[in-house]
Amino acid sequence: MRRLLLAATVVALALPATAGAHPLGNFTVNQYARIQVAPTGVDIRFVLDQAEIPTLQMVQAHDRDGSGRLEGAELTAVRDQLARDITGRIALTVGGRPARLAVTGATLALPRGQGGLATTRLDLALHADGVRLSGTPEQLAYRSGYAADRVGWKEVVVARADGAAVTATTAATVDRTDGLRSYPKDLLSSPADQLAATVDARLGSGGIQVGKVDTTGNVAAVNAGRDRPGRLERLVDPNRKLTAVAVWGGH
Repeated sequence: MRRLLLAATVVALALPATAGAHPLGNFTVNQYARIQVAPTGVDIRFVLDQAEIPTLQMVQAHDRDGSGRLEGAELTAVRDQLARDITGRIALTVGGRPARLAVTGATLALPRGQGGLATTRLDLALHADGVRLSGTPEQLAYRSGYAADRVGWKEVVVARADGAAVTATTAATVDRTDGLRSYPKDLLSSPADQLAATVDARLGSGGIQVGKVDTTGNVAAVNAGRDRPGRLERLVDPNRKLTAVAVWGGH
């Protein structure tokens, strides 16, 4: 396996940059967190984008059948393990009190990158259990210790749904990468490096201008019916019906 990793690393470094290459380099581990405030509660959308080399290491560690790729139960197991690792390394406090983050959705894809190697994209939806906004601003404090020592883009943004207002924040108010889908070329030499942020939020209107929460077509969308009985509120469980899919298309 070490020989295969070395060979793949040499190939990745030798090939010229192409449309399929990761824009920040083959070794990067990139993360994005969007703090979403709404009258129904507080959610976090966490996205992990790993370039070719860390993805290859992950594949080699979990490829039980020796096929050279992750499929079926292997992919599901990796998705669940990543979700557990991430939720164990990020934290949210509300008014200084820790809030439990429950996984409400997760998708894992392995898009094709440079030299025929895969990359990783995990999209994780988290809900802050028992947290509700009031008419008085409450400070939410987010912090990530996940892959903090790895080189890569690290972005924290804030968004709101109708009926919620952000009165102050240290998070970005503009999503610069569309959830790590498109990296701004003019910032690649000095990528975002933020792993913590605070957001003061309340019910109502006004406040500072921030992005709107997208409530459709998104695994991490704010769900207006989230507080109805039977909602998903546990941390990732292998028996839960989440989505894991291998995608071998362009990155």
